[in-house]
Amino acid sequence: MAVRAADLPASDPASIEARTVAALPAYRPEQSVSGVIRIQGHGHVTLKWMERLLNLWEQGFRKFHPGVRIEQRMKGTSSAIPSLFNGTGDIAILGEEIDPAAAEAFRQVKGYLPQGIAIATGAYDVRNFDYAQQFFVHRDNPLDRLTLAQLDAIYGMEHRRGEPHNIRNWGQLGLAGDWAAKPINPYGWRIDDSFGFYLQNALLLGSHRWNNALRDYVHIYNPGGTIYDHGQQILDALRADRHGIAVSNIRYANADVKPLALAATAGGPFVQASKATLIDRSYPLTRLIPAVIDHPPGRPVEARVREFIRFLLSREGQQAINEDGRYLPVSAATAAAELRQLDQAPPGEPLAASSATGAIRICGDEHMAAIAARWAEGFRTLRPDASVEFKLTGTASAMPCIYGTTGDIALLGRESDITDDNGFFKSVGGYPPLRLELMNGSLDVPGQSAAQAVFVHADNPLRQLTVAQLEGLFGVEDRRGPGNIRTWGELGLGGEWQDKPVHLYGHDIDSEDGLWFVRQVLQESRKLNWEQLAEFDDGGAKSMAALRGDRYGLAVSNLKYANPGTRVLAIAAHEKAPFVAPSARSVIARDYPLARRTFAFVNRKPGMPLDPTLAAFLAYVLSPQGQGELLRLHGYLPLSEPLRVQQLDLLK
Repeated sequence: MAVRAADLPASDPASIEARTVAALPAYRPEQSVSGVIRIQGHGHVTLKWMERLLNLWEQGFRKFHPGVRIEQRMKGTSSAIPSLFNGTGDIAILGEEIDPAAAEAFRQVKGYLPQGIAIATGAYDVRNFDYAQQFFVHRDNPLDRLTLAQLDAIYGMEHRRGEPHNIRNWGQLGLAGDWAAKPINPYGWRIDDSFGFYLQNALLLGSHRWNNALRDYVHIYNPGGTIYDHGQQILDALRADRHGIAVSNIRYANADVKPLALAATAGGPFVQASKATLIDRSYPLTRLIPAVIDHPPGRPVEARVREFIRFLLSREGQQAINEDGRYLPVSAATAAAELRQLDQAPPGEPLAASSATGAIRICGDEHMAAIAARWAEGFRTLRPDASVEFKLTGTASAMPCIYGTTGDIALLGRESDITDDNGFFKSVGGYPPLRLELMNGSLDVPGQSAAQAVFVHADNPLRQLTVAQLEGLFGVEDRRGPGNIRTWGELGLGGEWQDKPVHLYGHDIDSEDGLWFVRQVLQESRKLNWEQLAEFDDGGAKSMAALRGDRYGLAVSNLKYANPGTRVLAIAAHEKAPFVAPSARSVIARDYPLARRTFAFVNRKPGMPLDPTLAAFLAYVLSPQGQGELLRLHGYLPLSEPLRVQQLDLLK
């Protein structure tokens, strides 16, 4: 059997990788540079995925610039972009596309977006190196191609790519005979996995409304240390399902499945994933590996960084990728296009730098600016020599400030970030940060971690719900146990209400309020009751306006938007707990299950005391005087006395 060039090892001159690199121009320095280049990003504390490639790049670059040294801290893609704005990195190399949330955190701190330069092509079939995502059907299926719009309509519900309807059976794709009426059974990644997020952006164009029939998989970690990969599980399942469709990778394929050719548009071309079609980017789901840099508007890229990026995109830099043998190189056309970006700064204006020195630096949620200013003013009456500096540019930038070098206190106004950030801080620093609660979220002030309230129409006889029932209404996966709830009769209502479906109104699940609801009520499930749910991203006003005109509706909103046509429900944490209505008293006492908390994090090494001035400031915030400032502002609420004392003890 003839050997295809695409199947040859990268070192073979006939391979597509070797031919691609040979077509690239050789590196020619524009200026001599020296010093340290700090690189952070794709990797793991114990798994050195990028170490060999970075070493090859350093060796090659030092032939031209012997005074340069590469300092690599590859502890994870989530650490990469924050290193650029917290003072610990010069180049961030990601293991996947730029996360919009990470880019936004950068913008909040800097005033402009980071710049991404594609330096490699994702792998064809190499695990942990962004292998190509491919779609498969059973070998008996006559289908051999699909467009992205058709896949969007199969896996999603909003069909943003233009299909007029959801596609749910094989007849809608033109299959006849026994296939025509058979439902399409979709298989894929967990939708909250990084692979799932990629498809959400690249295939569903950002829609989070997935087909709830999706059978999704995560890695299974076996007792002996082996891993049953989710991609393998998916194609093993497809093998037994003639009517299935699956997203996975060719490395996991078996004789009973076949990959489909894909096209970006109905007019084609339809392309199978291969090393060649990934490198030339004709495969419509090609993945590119970016190096991300800080490129301020109106200023050139720092000389060492610029020369290193130029080297990476040269023949020598891309040859190192071939020697490493995992990622694929970029084409000459891609390299030329990416190099042009080095002279094109992203839009935006740098934020003014603070001139304060020796100050207590507070990062985080901009909605906390008023109370933080009151605390700073009150503290200065006790310590006139103290200085407090504010960097309240957003919750997303808070934790990176304290694990970098730019902040002392991180204020978080939403709990949805805490688990991930806390775990990441520990993986980078080797210990968890000190967590404090400085105040409660508000009762009814939008933006200030307001308690979520549940409403029905004023005509509705329902008076109360448990959190489990709330999950049964909004969710699909039934993680709390009561089962899915779809009609008012399932909540105990009779008469005209019994068979009526519950029309749901709530927060967009990608908003701050929606993320909190997903984590706290749905226990992080992102599979929602899309057939009955209307989402709004305005904080709750539109939900309440819709509810006022809908006798069979139920809304999650904010007490601020209550109106005479609606009534708030009492909520119980579980079936044996008391039902509690939202009020300032029940929020402070932590009796109301949908109350929200706020947090402060401090970088304190275990066994080490806090800086005395920082400790004194936090003690003031937690003093009766500091908590009293909250009562002078309508918004965030003070801690209960027992909790206040408990938090003070954590400072010792």
